[in-house]
Amino acid sequence: MPREPCAAGQFYPADPEKLKELIKKCFLDKFGPGKMPNNSQDKSSQNKKNRKNKMIGAVVPHAGYIFSGPCAAHSYKAIAESEKADLYIILGTGHSCAYTCFSGEDFDTPLGTAKNSPEFCKILKSSGIRQDNSAHHGEHSIEVQIPFLQHIFDNKFNFVPIIIGSGGIEEIKETAEKINRSIKEYNLFKENAHDTGRKIIVICSSDFTHYGSSYGYVPFEDNIKEKLYQLDERAIIFIKKQDAEGFLDYCEETGATICGKHAIAVLIEALKNRKNRIDLLKYYMSADILGDYSSAVGYGSMIIERA
Repeated sequence: MPREPCAAGQFYPADPEKLKELIKKCFLDKFGPGKMPNNSQDKSSQNKKNRKNKMIGAVVPHAGYIFSGPCAAHSYKAIAESEKADLYIILGTGHSCAYTCFSGEDFDTPLGTAKNSPEFCKILKSSGIRQDNSAHHGEHSIEVQIPFLQHIFDNKFNFVPIIIGSGGIEEIKETAEKINRSIKEYNLFKENAHDTGRKIIVICSSDFTHYGSSYGYVPFEDNIKEKLYQLDERAIIFIKKQDAEGFLDYCEETGATICGKHAIAVLIEALKNRKNRIDLLKYYMSADILGDYSSAVGYGSMIIERA
């Protein structure tokens, strides 16, 4: 049986038509890219040939769609306009699970059933990464990414969900190495258009800093907007430099409440290459929508491409 959705009706609409309409609004929103992905408007073979094949990873937020959806749409527009991957690995945040584990289940959403990859799950398991389907049942961070993929690909894609637990840099590197070994065994990366291997894109689900008494994080009470932007901007610099250890140290030193920091660190380590290019497509805060900075969450949309 597929995993049932836990976020439908909360983070996004449970009604399929309302969900489709909201996703479209996310793409067209003033905080979004302002247009629909090219592949959803033009499915011609010529358009497919023109898609970039360099994209290998992304960082995408996971809050309610009315807040973070327009930010997420920036990454999903880039994903839709890139060469379609054979598999999408989604690294989730362990909000209620402290250890790293993957699920072998398909995921149900109001838009249908998203198909897991039994082949890659088998490889992950042999690498030493634990399988725990039940740990994923109440976790929203991976689930909220699925409808976007279903929308841009008409639900024709394969994925594997991995919750990344908390841990130090050595555990992060070990997890990244296991994922990287699994990717190489599955022969997913294409270094260029002439390669015969299968392609993978790794999507990391993470919000940025959570500010306010409700989050237990109030390091300053004046010039909040400016300081919050600076706080996340410095964290993003470490990500762009592919410095996972520096990124985690920065979060520790500042107390920055980046809920997916371990997942981001694993993404960096798993895909690290001096030739990579990491771009920030969009950043804003929930408070930019609400106009009240006494409580705010940062959202960033980033993509990783091979040079």
